[in-house]
Amino acid sequence: ITFKPSATPAITIIGEKAPYITSVNNPIKANLPAIIEGVRFSPTENILIVSGGQQYKLKGAVNNKITFIPSEIGLAPGEYGFQIDSVYGKSNYEWLDIKEATNAANIFTAFWGLVRDILDF
Repeated sequence: ITFKPSATPAITIIGEKAPYITSVNNPIKANLPAIIEGVRFSPTENILIVSGGQQYKLKGAVNNKITFIPSEIGLAPGEYGFQIDSVYGKSNYEWLDIKEATNAANIFTAFWGLVRDILDF
């Protein structure tokens, strides 16, 4: 699957109330903040709907940005088509590219693998 970069210019349609996503900070580490920018997000609660139908409750938008940490809401690494659902309706589709979290355990495992290869364990 090939995805295009997330950058869609905002479109104003008179009377439109549904959210509209303009950008996503891809790729995203699973343990770092994902930022979805757009217009007409709910200031109180938004729902992230990913390909496959899974839904994740997100906080309200602040300054036209929804921020969340994928691992904290249970979203595993992978590539997902998604949209935002709010009291105002469903947004356009965009995509998330979530990568494995980089943490001390991952670094140690990779380092130990290299050491074992060098020392021929």
